[in-house]
Amino acid sequence: MDKAVAAMQAAMRKAEQGDQPGAVAGLSRAAAMAPRDARLQVQCGNFLRQMQRPAEALICFDRAGVVVPDNPAVLGNRAIALAELGRHQEAFASIDRVARLLPDDPNTLVNRGSMLVQLGRLTEALADYDRAAALRPDQAPIHVNRANLLMDLRRPAEALAAYDRALALRPNHPATIADRGNALLGLDRPAEALAAYDAALQRDPNNAHALDHRGKALQTLGRFEEALHSYDMAVRLGPNVPGFRVHRGLCRLLLGDFENGWRDYEHRRPPPHRPWPEPLVGKTVLLTAEQGLGDAIMFARYAAMVKARGATVLLRVPPPLVRLMATLPGVDRLVTAEDPDHDFACPLMSLPLAFGTEPGTVPYLSADPALIALWADRLPTSGRRKVGVVWSGNADHPNDRNRSIPLASFARLIEGDADFVALQTDVRPADEPALRDILMPDAEDRDFADTAALIASMDVVVTVDTSVAHLAGALGKPVWILLAHEPDWRWMLGREDSPWYPSARLFRQSQPGDWDSVLDRVAAALASLA
Repeated sequence: MDKAVAAMQAAMRKAEQGDQPGAVAGLSRAAAMAPRDARLQVQCGNFLRQMQRPAEALICFDRAGVVVPDNPAVLGNRAIALAELGRHQEAFASIDRVARLLPDDPNTLVNRGSMLVQLGRLTEALADYDRAAALRPDQAPIHVNRANLLMDLRRPAEALAAYDRALALRPNHPATIADRGNALLGLDRPAEALAAYDAALQRDPNNAHALDHRGKALQTLGRFEEALHSYDMAVRLGPNVPGFRVHRGLCRLLLGDFENGWRDYEHRRPPPHRPWPEPLVGKTVLLTAEQGLGDAIMFARYAAMVKARGATVLLRVPPPLVRLMATLPGVDRLVTAEDPDHDFACPLMSLPLAFGTEPGTVPYLSADPALIALWADRLPTSGRRKVGVVWSGNADHPNDRNRSIPLASFARLIEGDADFVALQTDVRPADEPALRDILMPDAEDRDFADTAALIASMDVVVTVDTSVAHLAGALGKPVWILLAHEPDWRWMLGREDSPWYPSARLFRQSQPGDWDSVLDRVAAALASLA
């Protein structure tokens, strides 16, 4: 036993001297000499964890667990090592045993909550954080953990209150002040968020994340040059943080700086970012959809450009788009989720960088004539013009609160001499009472090929910023797109048209949240069509 302790102490001296390999080997050797000494195993395991060697640490904790199977310290350390190894389900099982042994221990509750977060079980994690905060209301880190989780749950008002409680206990903590700015930004209070980021940076000028979020606040306030400067500083401080470049890229794209914007945006992908290969003659290129369905529709136009360079083009898209993309020029074969044989793979949203953001020919999609006839039989035959409408998108979209419109407000458009047809498939319960004057075609099993056929029978499509806007634009159908004050990058700023979709007309908010004036302008435009 003394030899094992001496070996452990010798290993620690090597660590102090900077000989980490020797220290790791010595600790492992010491632990192997006394496999039944639970205390020594835990000590060696903790030292190994500090040296970022969780696999070797886990061996020590497992040995200790054999000797003292229900020891909370052993189980807790084992859980942390498993989490560091990415074995989150096993980590939770271990910390859950600790929680059963120590049901009122706030540290255990916080650790279990953190492991539930890793498993995506956010509501259960919040319950653990709530209980920990109730047991130890004087612990600022517990309130911060709880606030961060509330942000993940998109409950920024509650998160703000939790950050305020943490700051009451620890007033000058820069990271918490910056996090409070995030909550304010989530509450659409960008000026207050900016003040919070500035206060955090006064205390910690090298907080790259605060600089990045400060850029977003400035961008929301329309102070774009200052926003880019803030993003630039974040990138300089965190050159290996991809998100900083992505956020700067999105700001550049919004401003129409496509060359630099697409270059930054490419950092959304893990490196290396391979240059577009030349020549492509005789090569098979797999193009893959990413992010939203609207993104896939928007950038599928580039398939024809890849084909024009001599490649065999394979395209993989989500199931709702498969039948629609059968009409896409330049695609040799649509493929399933399985990766087929190919020479090169490229996500669709990397093609604008490869092709210099040339929007290409529009329309590039078409509706199936048989489907057009099928759906036309289900539409009114009044002879009045037909207006396809979309007032809300995916409720889970991070920006849904800004881009969707309650149907009770949108319904002011449904008054003219026209037949109004809903092109969206989902209706929120709060919108159902206002549906009375809108035709809802059967949405069961309807995919985007069906929606394209419906759009083909419309005289105009009026939609918020959703995938239907892209589909109507890709079909070359007149489409009026209703945009929030801070639009998505692709619609840029201050223009009523779009280089991506020549048939589009853009109706923008003049003030954040002001849909009324937008709807008044759209109503007037619809009346002029009569």
